Amino acid sequence: MPVNKKIQLNWSAFFLQTFFCLYFLITPLFLAYFFDVNNPNNTAYNIDIISKHFLKISVVIICFSYLISLPFLFIKQHFQKTLFILLFLLFYSASILDFLHVILFKSRANSSSYFSIFSSNQNERLEFVLDYSSSSLILGLLSLLLFPFLIYFIQKRNYGSLIRKVIAGLFTVLLIISTYVTLTRSDTTFYKEISIFKLTQEFSNYKKEINLLNTLNTKEAKLNINKTVIKEPETYIFIIGESTSKFHMQLYGYERNTTPELMKFKKELILFNNIKSSAVHTVESLKDMFVLTDKNNNFTNNTLIDCFNEAGFSTYWLSNQSYLGENETPISAIAKRTTQQVYINTANSNKLDEELLPELKTLLNKKDKKRVLFIHLMGTHLSYQDRYPNSFNVFTNKNISVFGDHADSHINQYDNAILYNDYIVSEIIKTAKNIKGIATVTYLSDHGDEVYDFRNFHGHSGALLSRYMTNVPFFIWGNTAFKSLKNEQLIAAYNNSNSEFSLKNFSHTIQDLFEVKSVYYQKHRSFFSEQDSVLPIAKTQDSTNQTISNDPFKFDSKIWVHRVNSLTRLAEIEPLFKGMELDVVFENGKFDVRHPPTNSINLSLEKFLTNVDNPHNHYFWLDLKNLTLKNADSVIERLNYITQKFNIKQNIIVETTTPEAIPKLNKHHYFSSYYLNNLASLSEFNLSNELKVVSKNIRLNNPTAISQNINNYFIMSENFKKKNKLIWTLNLDWNNPNTHQRIENLLRKDSTIKVCLVNYKTDGWR
Repeated sequence: MPVNKKIQLNWSAFFLQTFFCLYFLITPLFLAYFFDVNNPNNTAYNIDIISKHFLKISVVIICFSYLISLPFLFIKQHFQKTLFILLFLLFYSASILDFLHVILFKSRANSSSYFSIFSSNQNERLEFVLDYSSSSLILGLLSLLLFPFLIYFIQKRNYGSLIRKVIAGLFTVLLIISTYVTLTRSDTTFYKEISIFKLTQEFSNYKKEINLLNTLNTKEAKLNINKTVIKEPETYIFIIGESTSKFHMQLYGYERNTTPELMKFKKELILFNNIKSSAVHTVESLKDMFVLTDKNNNFTNNTLIDCFNEAGFSTYWLSNQSYLGENETPISAIAKRTTQQVYINTANSNKLDEELLPELKTLLNKKDKKRVLFIHLMGTHLSYQDRYPNSFNVFTNKNISVFGDHADSHINQYDNAILYNDYIVSEIIKTAKNIKGIATVTYLSDHGDEVYDFRNFHGHSGALLSRYMTNVPFFIWGNTAFKSLKNEQLIAAYNNSNSEFSLKNFSHTIQDLFEVKSVYYQKHRSFFSEQDSVLPIAKTQDSTNQTISNDPFKFDSKIWVHRVNSLTRLAEIEPLFKGMELDVVFENGKFDVRHPPTNSINLSLEKFLTNVDNPHNHYFWLDLKNLTLKNADSVIERLNYITQKFNIKQNIIVETTTPEAIPKLNKHHYFSSYYLNNLASLSEFNLSNELKVVSKNIRLNNPTAISQNINNYFIMSENFKKKNKLIWTLNLDWNNPNTHQRIENLLRKDSTIKVCLVNYKTDGWR
């Protein structure tokens, strides 16, 4: 008789694989959640919403992990490795990409991030990796990958029957709960939050964008161009820069001589000062610039290039951007609308923009009476050091940034790239000066780059949006024939030069200026007409420009030491520095010196000051962790006692996160500082809102100073120019002599910085 064989289920492999799946899928979400809930700008209500959303997604991921791990119950061991590799490639690799994005930008990959990845070539992706590689990124990646394999080896050695039963029980309970919650309370659309499905969806959207752009103007154009007949030849050159910031151009007021050639033409340029790109990635920005929109702002089937084509112009696209095929990227799909395309970079190599100049002259030698040339530069794209020849390696200064050597290096390289870009653009203008008839050169950048302008970051990201990424250079040079023809519009341009405009309205502006007006042209959206509507720049009016009369801070030293919270550290600091910062908590009627959540060592502020040889000859920054309106009177009563005992009332600063309590400190003549939220961590929109709150708090409560770390200094400086500031530079080691020069340079430059805390290493740090 045949023997019934019992099916052997491979529970060990199933549980292990479920753990792997759950671990890789949930880690980027958890890390993003961690950064979200630790953002000091989130209210309790925001955190509650974020937490509930995270829990719902987590439940869905648990169910999904069980689901895709089921095959491991049945397959034999020699097939398990193959299936794991397949799952790794399909699911886990997308999560690893998402995880790295969170480490770099404190948020998960979004549409802009994915579009940038899809539209970049292999060389650009390699440059990105090299530019953003760091020890923390590598350590994070290794930790992510090594932890699950550590678990694998542990369970392989210690997987006894008891442990197996416990794990099986836990997995079963977790499965039941997650399945119930998923089916009854969680929206199944939360599956879209899983990294692989997000990536797949965005890739699908990307392909749709390409298909849309590839079908542009497939039918006979019916743009009804209204073009004034001009007898003279017309040549219009458009230079599209790449990642070029106006904030690093001398032409726009930058302190370095980065645009010496363009400065020679400055009086000949129509210079717009407040032009904003619609996005911080090339694909989205150029699409908004070139694809025509209707009155409802919906994209049509035509481009700006089609307007010139229908008006009888020969159109050319000359590019140093890598070419992947005419239907492979949205940009090449736009470019193919021109009469002829010339790509000099077809092998993903690092070609310099000067190699475009001979090609430009070749095209200009053609006998076209009316022509438009679009020149797409590599400009100042990452990696900056690859964008200029050695002869333009002019800026090599050291100790220029408070963010350290790495910032010095990137700033110098970026400014050298700007300097080289200045040469390229100027050479094109010089070439245009020899063109007969009407000639213009229009220069703009698709977006900018932030290069340590106000925080420890370089590059561009939709997740870390700032005005340094969105405010772009835009200017027009025209010869005498052009200026005579367009005198009225140029007067309007000069009048509008300081108004805010969006590059979304680039096509309307060009249709207006060069009289190729289509049925989609809207006069009010032209730069030469009334101002269009754009989002406000992340900036607020400084209603707090007043300083306390006669500058209350009479400290003869501005460099103090951070976190002197023990007597051991005090003993080393006291002979070397006059000023020191202490963290204090008010409880039981006294000040305890400690930085929560560190445990108390029963060091009271009074005991601390008793151990200072001569307190009156030192300065003390008290970071008061728990000042509230409720305890403010008790705090001040105790402060009065201590300051009178040690004669140090004019030697201390009381820092608080509670601006409403500051008037009470002011009333008793204490120096007060309003500890701001971490402004540098906010997107442009949130920053604008937060600045309004800060401005109101300062106006109502009048702190003696405002305080935050060096990452926030440039925001503080720009928005509260005259307000006294207290900063700290913990990223720099004061034990390093080069640090002295960096900080002293900043203090000399800005007299509103009254104190700078430095990181000085000693024993007893707590």
